[in-house]
Amino acid sequence: MAVYISDKTELEKKIKKLKTNIKNLYIISDFDRTLTKAFVSGIKVHTLFGQLLDYLGKNYNNIFEKAYEKYHPIEISSLPVEEKIPKMIEWWNLLFNAAIEDGVSRKIIDDIVKSNNIHLRDGAVEFFSKVNKNNIPLLIFSAGLGDIISEFLKSKKAYSPNIHIISNFFTWKNGKATGIKLPLVHSFNKNELLIKNSSYFPVIEKRKNVILLGDLIEDVKMAEGLNHDCVIKIGFMNSGNLTNFQKVYDVVITEDGSFEQVNKILDKIIIQY
Repeated sequence: MAVYISDKTELEKKIKKLKTNIKNLYIISDFDRTLTKAFVSGIKVHTLFGQLLDYLGKNYNNIFEKAYEKYHPIEISSLPVEEKIPKMIEWWNLLFNAAIEDGVSRKIIDDIVKSNNIHLRDGAVEFFSKVNKNNIPLLIFSAGLGDIISEFLKSKKAYSPNIHIISNFFTWKNGKATGIKLPLVHSFNKNELLIKNSSYFPVIEKRKNVILLGDLIEDVKMAEGLNHDCVIKIGFMNSGNLTNFQKVYDVVITEDGSFEQVNKILDKIIIQY
């Protein structure tokens, strides 16, 4: 693991500012490949949508593969975001409809959680404990599957009252998924609009300091649009260009690194000297 700090002096200034009033702090984090590892035994781990591949039929698997080939190049292209959004909505709806058609169930969600194919980063359990003990609101903002996230965190005894999840949740009837709760969360709408329209917003409305955790350049937008005094941005670079990451993140962690640096920063903020 390597840790790159874009501007050490500026980072220390931000830490000092966040330290002045911990009741003014909250945390926003992506889930896939941010809280969780990107690689296990050298193999890239599936996203939450990919976790369904081993449990659903050929219909979902075929649609998943074809949709990835069609829409992923659009997702990472230089097209304007406003042109990407309709395509992302198409992509997500294709996957959800295929999953529902193939019979995704609560049992499948439980089986995925028990499969040991999702791995928290080293030090993440300690991170969850710190934010819980210090009553720091933690927003997990994910374009994946909220049902898996919540059950996974419960299985790790890491789901506490301070955690809020904004993600995609199925609607259920007799243990079978029947639809998806709106609004749909995709790659390019993880931003202030969804936060302001959620039950989470009153919890953090008066908190103006943020620690943001992501693994993509676009993840820094999760805090955009809200009124902040100070934001520390920490990026887990699983792929991409270090120079580009350092332009937007205060701290960049490479090589599928642990939460050690995150916990060190949090300790500096929490501990009262």
